[in-house]
Amino acid sequence: MNLNYTYKLSLILLLFTFSTLAQNLSGNWTIKGPIAFPTNISGQIHGIGRVSQVKFHHSNPLKMYAVSASGGLWISNDAGLNWNKTETDNQIPQGSCASICIDYTNDNILYLSTGDANYYGGGYGIYKSTDGGNTWSPSNTNIGDRMAIEILMSPTNHNILIAATVDGIWKSVNAGLTWSNTLVGGAFKDLVYKSGSSSVLFAVTDNVLWKSSDNGTSWSQISSVNPSPGNGGRIAVSAANNNIIYVGFVGSNSDSGLGGIIYQSIDGGNTFTLKKGDVQPNLNGYSGEEYGQGNYNWALFADRTNANILYACGHVVWKSTDGGSNWSQLTNWWEKCHTDMHQIISSPYDNTKLFNINDGGIFISTDGGNNWNPTSDGLSATEVYHLGQSKLSRNIVSIGTQDNGEIYLNNNSWYCNRGGDWGSKTSFDLANPNLAYYHENAQRRDLVLNDGENSYNLVNPNNNNNYIFSELNTSLAFVSQQNTLKRTTNLLSPNPFWSNVKIFSSNIKSLAISPINNSEIYVVLDNNQVYYTSNGSTFNQVSVAPSSTYDYCSIVVNKNDTNIVYLSCGSKVYRSSNKGVNWTDISGSLSLANILNLIHDPYKTNESFYLTTAFGVYYRNNTMTDWQSFSNGLPLIAQISDLFGYFDGTDNSVLRVSFYGRGVWESNLYSTTLATNEWDENIGTINVYPNPSTDIITISITKPDLMNTNAELFDLNGKKIKDIQINQPITLIDFNNYTKGVYLLKFKNNTSKKIIIK
Repeated sequence: MNLNYTYKLSLILLLFTFSTLAQNLSGNWTIKGPIAFPTNISGQIHGIGRVSQVKFHHSNPLKMYAVSASGGLWISNDAGLNWNKTETDNQIPQGSCASICIDYTNDNILYLSTGDANYYGGGYGIYKSTDGGNTWSPSNTNIGDRMAIEILMSPTNHNILIAATVDGIWKSVNAGLTWSNTLVGGAFKDLVYKSGSSSVLFAVTDNVLWKSSDNGTSWSQISSVNPSPGNGGRIAVSAANNNIIYVGFVGSNSDSGLGGIIYQSIDGGNTFTLKKGDVQPNLNGYSGEEYGQGNYNWALFADRTNANILYACGHVVWKSTDGGSNWSQLTNWWEKCHTDMHQIISSPYDNTKLFNINDGGIFISTDGGNNWNPTSDGLSATEVYHLGQSKLSRNIVSIGTQDNGEIYLNNNSWYCNRGGDWGSKTSFDLANPNLAYYHENAQRRDLVLNDGENSYNLVNPNNNNNYIFSELNTSLAFVSQQNTLKRTTNLLSPNPFWSNVKIFSSNIKSLAISPINNSEIYVVLDNNQVYYTSNGSTFNQVSVAPSSTYDYCSIVVNKNDTNIVYLSCGSKVYRSSNKGVNWTDISGSLSLANILNLIHDPYKTNESFYLTTAFGVYYRNNTMTDWQSFSNGLPLIAQISDLFGYFDGTDNSVLRVSFYGRGVWESNLYSTTLATNEWDENIGTINVYPNPSTDIITISITKPDLMNTNAELFDLNGKKIKDIQINQPITLIDFNNYTKGVYLLKFKNNTSKKIIIK
């Protein structure tokens, strides 16, 4: 056969054992979202993720920087319409991010403080990038792991940095190489340069204002600022008049409606007078007479062209046009602009563009703060408490989020159907793929119909309850409540009836039901006792779990051999081959991190199990001697909160994890081969035919523009024969000179295709 127009490949490994292949097949995770701002079908303003701070490029009006509280640093190149991540995902340790500083002489140089600015939590100090955020390294000598609520650069010397931290003011004169403490002690909440000045700074704690006239080297207290009570100081300066400086405090923030103390200086910050005392309206409240949340949400901004215009926000946006004496409320907490506001600022290039930085993301107003629209597309930093995956539909997912309610996936679009913090765990019906059961409030909702919630009649609901639904009888379900196991046989009715099955001596930590027999049920208690029933009602203690089950525990039955049961306790995993009577430790090299979820692929006959900790996903089957990391592509900056799988025995199966700070990610399952027509992001769709063959195999690839990729040919013993460059859409492979048997073509991203030569 003429092979002149092809590059002759000789491919493919063989039947390596799964154990050998697993060293290379470690997950292929990509973000599922939300990426675009979710569609709102709720009754209040919605969001995508918590953002703590934005800053603007020194000369490019289109370039902006956003620090997401739990998801790293993001950059916009179109004035905030769309956002792209920097490489903080895998180079900043687990934790939050607080503030950003951009070098005005070279925007490739960035300084990023870790820590949570809103919850005022610690971090890993300051990190520096010299290539625009592609690589990061610690820049925290002497300053240690202190969180910097703000990092500023001297306007006249880009090597001088000043950082206001949870423990004093720190200064670097060598571009962050080392830091020195210039003001000892103090939990600082804000730091600003006096407008137009290259040497005068102001810094504030909960109740003390400080001034430096020598670029942060020495500091003096401004005694005329003396709030009682204090809490959450913020500073505002205006380019319109550099003699006017404002400082504001949350104040008492009490149920009486008091709150929001404003001071003003008209002499460049030497002296301040009280413009608004701890009186109504409460600038930090849900409205002018309601209690707020204090320092968590509080911000000030002085207009760039009129120094008498001052904005204050916490839950709503307030505006003063007389220097802080009188105030008008512009928004309500449930509408226009997302509540829990952390920063308000206008563009230095266009003062009519006002940005509000809050728990929902970034919002923009172009009419002086009266009306707001989200400008957060791409800012996929959703803080997910819990994930729920429909067992009947790959395309239905529910996530409960920090202050952005329930966001659910329907096909490829995300929708928000409620607001606020939504921390409920969610289980899905086995008769209706769209029907979500909420553990926290004992309500259920069809996510697609969105026709409201109705009760499933379970009293004393709680997120600690465990749910199991029967695959054999969709009207049958079990729920544990503290030490009581309950059952309903009419789950699908409008008012299910729940009866007690068994009251145990200690609280129930995990439940499992046999996939092939509704009468076989396992119960694990928080005192380590494991119970089993073969008739659905008479429980006997069969063993004691080898490790503590008090904090985290999962028990799962193998569908293909129900004698085999897996149990995770804390950071350990155990296997039983006799229905939980005896246990073998199969934890292997797993870390000491607690195991959050343990799930089973029922369509595999080799005991395929996946588990997750907060830091990674792992896989194991019965041909392997240890757990294999299955975390390739997952971000490290945020912590995993849940793992679920959709399994249907086809290539449509998928694993999904949620992160507190990076939304939902997905991967195809562990596999030793690419299925026919399976998509590979580097190569496109790969077709291999005929397979099996006696001599010639055709490889067809649908993305010739991305085809320059490496493949490797392995022989029957797993020995690599050669490296192969694939650079054509059609490749014919002549196996006439090769031994009959099984080969494997492995591509550079570790996907592979088995070929049989007869």
